[in-house]
Amino acid sequence: MRAGRTGRGPKGGQVLVQTLCPDAPAIVAALRHDLPGFAAEELPYRAALGYPPHSSMVRIVIRGPVATATLAAADELARQLHSASVGAPAEFRILGPAPAPMAKLRGSFRFQIQLHAPSGDLLRTIVERATADFKSPDDIVWTVDVDPIDMM
Repeated sequence: MRAGRTGRGPKGGQVLVQTLCPDAPAIVAALRHDLPGFAAEELPYRAALGYPPHSSMVRIVIRGPVATATLAAADELARQLHSASVGAPAEFRILGPAPAPMAKLRGSFRFQIQLHAPSGDLLRTIVERATADFKSPDDIVWTVDVDPIDMM
């Protein structure tokens, strides 16, 4: 198996994958170098759930040193997003805030909000409206990732 630059040179290379789910379709497909097979299995699920590439997505990560204060900021941002999305189409969804998959990283507590919509333009408009007047405490930072590749 090749990953990134591994295996390109004359010495070859080796990739180790650590997982709790070795039978997961993504792992099995990667071992077989079977992108078409993986896509054929995965894309119907993504379509049914309204996930990319069948929709657009924004992930907002809110992080700070105190869990309760960080969650309070995330809750306030979620309220702003709900207010900014009044009148959005039924396919528009806000998920969260919820703990990020890596809920604490480098001393910061992390929460995430996901937004899904048929149009990236709609998501950008809603995020711009919601964050225009949003002020978080100085020790709380939030980032917006449009069509995220990494959800960790």
